[in-house]
Amino acid sequence: MPLYRSRKHKIFAGVCGPAFAMRLDAEGQTSGQKITLDITNDETAAGFVFGVQVGLHLNVEVQNLNITFIADGWNSRFAESWNTIVNLRPSIDLDLVEVLRDIALKFFGSRNQTNSKLEKVPKPAAPDKGSSKFEKVTSCGMFDHQKGTFSGNGGFFDVAPSFSIPIDLVPQTKALPIPANALWVADQALQALWGGFQMGPRFTIAIPVRVELRAITLMNTRYEKLEFKEDTVTGTTTSPEPTAASHIIMQLSEKPGFSITLEFFINVSVCKLFSLDASVPLLDITGLLGLKIEPGPFSHNLVSRIGRGPENFTTLVADEERLLGKQLEVILEPVESVA
Repeated sequence: MPLYRSRKHKIFAGVCGPAFAMRLDAEGQTSGQKITLDITNDETAAGFVFGVQVGLHLNVEVQNLNITFIADGWNSRFAESWNTIVNLRPSIDLDLVEVLRDIALKFFGSRNQTNSKLEKVPKPAAPDKGSSKFEKVTSCGMFDHQKGTFSGNGGFFDVAPSFSIPIDLVPQTKALPIPANALWVADQALQALWGGFQMGPRFTIAIPVRVELRAITLMNTRYEKLEFKEDTVTGTTTSPEPTAASHIIMQLSEKPGFSITLEFFINVSVCKLFSLDASVPLLDITGLLGLKIEPGPFSHNLVSRIGRGPENFTTLVADEERLLGKQLEVILEPVESVA
């Protein structure tokens, strides 16, 4: 009765981003070879999604060997046949990002920190019948959203998706004599009010994204040498002033980065409604290690029909023409290895 086993494992890993999205209201006028626009209601969001999943799949099959005698005169012989008794196919799938995150947070503790959890991205819906299959993998991501950063920021829109690991030192003061354990006492009092008190060092991993407004184009007239004053931007051109324009293009430049910092934080929360978080930076770890990860810059165009809002354009076309964007489906399939 032999025992037959086979084993198969796979690793699926990938990243998406950092990517950004933004909107703004621009209102103004042209005069000669100059344009003046007031930028209001600007919103910028950025995020970074990643995932690492490991799967182990076992095939366990138990077969029974049967030997029978076939009486056939001079051709009499023994014959063998195999019958499957047990056929098991257990499998284990682990999301390594989630496992490592939970271990770190359980070790350090992060009861009240609003930025101490990576947001889990929902699994994509199953494809329609007849379409291509794809691997559904849980991923995690960092996200940040800012409003009104253009005003007084010199033409930049800054967002910084980040993930923090706080080290709460307050529970360590429990064993101290009175009054040295005052922090622990305050934490216990606030927990009775559905809140808490935390204090200690905090590591933050961030992927800051800086988006810069580089040029403005009205139809075929491009305005450069932009100057910024609060929420107003002005630009000049060497081309004739457009007599009529139906589209405006904002040329944007995106530059992502990477940083690991250490800071000292204090967090106070009450009734799960009020939360106050203050911190003091202590150390730029990426700078200390000499790490400088700044890919780009990458150029993007934000195109809008004047008075109607953004549209799906990738380049400027004539007034009556439209460049329709085509939707593309991208399917990433993992490469399986068999051992």
